[in-house]
Amino acid sequence: MGRSKLNQKIAGAGVVVFGILFLAAPFVNAQDAAGRDYRESLKRHVVETIEAAGSFDADSLLPIYKVEEITRASVRDEAVELAQRLFPLFSDRVPKFEISEKEKYLIIRGPEDLRIRAYFPSGFLYFERTEKIYGGKDVGITKDRAVEVARKFLSDQDILTVPAGESLFVDRVRQVKSTGSSRSGESSRITIHNMVVIFGRSIDGIEVIGPGSRVVVFIGAGEQVVGLQKKWKKFAPAPVRRVAPLPIGRIADLFVADIVASFGGTEIRPEDFEIQMLYHGLFVQNRLHGQNYLQPAHTIGYRTRGPESSSARLFVYCGYDDPIEPLVYPPEDPAVAQK
Repeated sequence: MGRSKLNQKIAGAGVVVFGILFLAAPFVNAQDAAGRDYRESLKRHVVETIEAAGSFDADSLLPIYKVEEITRASVRDEAVELAQRLFPLFSDRVPKFEISEKEKYLIIRGPEDLRIRAYFPSGFLYFERTEKIYGGKDVGITKDRAVEVARKFLSDQDILTVPAGESLFVDRVRQVKSTGSSRSGESSRITIHNMVVIFGRSIDGIEVIGPGSRVVVFIGAGEQVVGLQKKWKKFAPAPVRRVAPLPIGRIADLFVADIVASFGGTEIRPEDFEIQMLYHGLFVQNRLHGQNYLQPAHTIGYRTRGPESSSARLFVYCGYDDPIEPLVYPPEDPAVAQK
């Protein structure tokens, strides 16, 4: 179930948040009839785009997996175990540490600049060397070498075990950069502080998608690992059931409803944005939310066009009309999300 990169335009405009928004009951008048006409036109564009992409197999049955239970105690134990393993790698001092536990997360402060943050109830873990991540000297390695360093670190430190039927793949490699400026205002040398290797996951050939589906390794100068993000749900190996993808027309209806509701019914033109990605996979929630099941979801990613261009993605469960568990995606709590 791979991704399909698209360069086709459809009607729409603006930025849409994750989730589904619904239209209010329409007024029965000429203006509403015109509104229905442009929404039907928009739906045809979306359907044609999905059909042209060829990434949705309407005859396939996609699995739903039961996620293993995560408790506060298990999250705390895993965070402490990670601290005991990683802190001695980066400090010669006795690896004593302080644990501060809040409602939604805990922080382990180790010697020098070593920190681990763990979130409830998701179990997501974040390790960082606060004085070296997002800064410091130029990393001085290629992207290919960064991947080699990241893979070796995950293996040597036994960060995760990939069971049979699953695979770990390099999704992308990003860079943390800064550009200096002279007194005259001219840009000076660009410094690449960190290489960020982002690993994705697939289960029986189906990609795990969503904000909680990655292992991320930050690499600094001297090929030293300066950060790790582990967002990796464990689940029962046998599916609890299988569901068919939503019909293409149903996906288009939900997509159109989301866009139209976001702009208060304003008529949307075909040239206002383009769909850039279209795929489905097993959805994992963000770091602040637990879940009991891995469910297949359709994803539509798109970019608005114009002077204030932005990107957004819409997730829709394949079992949208009868979900085994509702998809919840509220904004993150800024007080928790901040460093």
